[in-house]
Amino acid sequence: MKITTRPRRVRVALAALAVPGAAFWLASGATAAEPPPAVTGPEVVMPPQEPLPVRNLRISKTAEIHYTRENHWSVDKSVSSKAGYDAKNNSVAANYTVAVTKDWTAKDVIVRGTITIKNPNPFTVPAIVTDVLPGGDCRILDDDNDPRVARMAGPPPVEDLTLPELKEYLQGLPDGAIVIKGELAPGEEATGRYVCELDYTPKKGVENTASIIWPKFVRDVEPNPEIVQEFDTENTEIADNAPETLRRHRALFRMRSASAYAKMGEASYDETDPYVKVTDTMQYGWTRVLHPKLGTSKTFTYTRYLDAYIGKCRVWDNQARVWGMPEVPDLEVAQLVQLPDNGYVEEGPRAQLLAKDEASIRICPPPPPTKGEPAQPPVVTVENGGKTEPADVTPSKNPKGPIITPKEDPVGSITVHKRVVGRRAVDNGMIVKWKIIVRNTGKSDLSRVRVVDLLPKQLGVVTNEKTRRANKVLLWSGDLGVGQRKVFTLYTRALGRPTMDRRARALVKRMTAKQRRREIARIRRGGICNQVLALAENARPDRGQACIRVMKPRPEEPQNGDTVTEASPGNAST
Repeated sequence: MKITTRPRRVRVALAALAVPGAAFWLASGATAAEPPPAVTGPEVVMPPQEPLPVRNLRISKTAEIHYTRENHWSVDKSVSSKAGYDAKNNSVAANYTVAVTKDWTAKDVIVRGTITIKNPNPFTVPAIVTDVLPGGDCRILDDDNDPRVARMAGPPPVEDLTLPELKEYLQGLPDGAIVIKGELAPGEEATGRYVCELDYTPKKGVENTASIIWPKFVRDVEPNPEIVQEFDTENTEIADNAPETLRRHRALFRMRSASAYAKMGEASYDETDPYVKVTDTMQYGWTRVLHPKLGTSKTFTYTRYLDAYIGKCRVWDNQARVWGMPEVPDLEVAQLVQLPDNGYVEEGPRAQLLAKDEASIRICPPPPPTKGEPAQPPVVTVENGGKTEPADVTPSKNPKGPIITPKEDPVGSITVHKRVVGRRAVDNGMIVKWKIIVRNTGKSDLSRVRVVDLLPKQLGVVTNEKTRRANKVLLWSGDLGVGQRKVFTLYTRALGRPTMDRRARALVKRMTAKQRRREIARIRRGGICNQVLALAENARPDRGQACIRVMKPRPEEPQNGDTVTEASPGNAST
């Protein structure tokens, strides 16, 4: 009995349409000229089989917009042209308004989502998926390292195309297009995440369309090679508005598209400076925190009672400030390799000044009194935004709050503390960790603050596992608001024990007897003190100090086999 067996294959019947080089085997290991294997024996006639069912490939997609909302904060400070005067305590009531406005612009706009394709057929189908978004640079996020899914930058190489007839069409796609090429196995469903970076900000939304293209015909190779089947025609014909390079192959391919519309009003976003701190500083007076954490636009109104000095004119400047509130970074300070080149790590938040505005009021002595008439109130003028106008001063009962009087001394207060983290007794060459805390403990903002660490010569700054000598290290400079603090971590290396050198002897000579004995004892013990200095323009400086002790080198232990000979009175020379 002769039996002939042939493997079942499915073939794209582009060759039947007389298109040169357009035949594709969908099962590996077969060519058009390859004869089927045969064996000798009795011949058996196989019954005819029904052709394979052919269904269109499926595609769907989702899309959403995500962007960064860059907030812009502005402040408008003004003083009212109507003031009150109380002759009993000689004070002027000034009414202030601080309007804080929040606005935003969108940047770094992206469209992201998923593309899902499916082959419902019981045979493999080659396909190409494209996604082109005008004004967008798109890519597939290949989280699973799928080699079949790839981003093709620019035109794809000719020899790497799965469907050569589409070479010209694919080469005409923009550089930012997504091209997914490959074969879909029987029943396979694949989902890929994509992201498109836009070079513009859409007003209402963005519509993104993805398409899948596959051969139009399949041939039932075994056992009925004469049967040629066509994919369903429903919604798969290449449209008339498709590119000409694609329409010319309308007789060869099917195409299905899926669109998703992403609305700008439903977009997700991240924010920069979502909350701010609003402060108000009066010259000669204290700083008030109008709002510790403001997230929306708001207007503040309040009254200040100013001392109306009779002797001369005085200008009272008032400034409102809006500060950013960044999150406190979580720093890993245990690893020296993460240190910057300046040798310190700042752990506290950096309050950034986002906006400020000023308003001033000028109070001058009243004109000379006229006989028989009541005394006149002081002459008051206000300045808002560079525009000066006289104020209408009316009698009032002041004050309903404290009267602010001029002060010549600094009104701010700054404190600094320093301590050693870990052991205070160290060996020569060991690394010492210092913690420095600077606080604004006054009731006024501090401007031009500088934090300087004063290093003795026995300590060197450690930067990226390197040690360098430095007499002074500038840790930070800037402004410090009321109640704010900054924390620093400084790493140094012990370079040796202190000695009674020329500088130490000169310093000891200027001390009292008690201080001299204490300093000499510290040097003999190996004590090293490290000072930090905090300076501000409107506050008295403050110092912080912490000390360590560098131990003497330990004597080496005798090695095995070594002998130690001690001197005896009989061997000593006289």
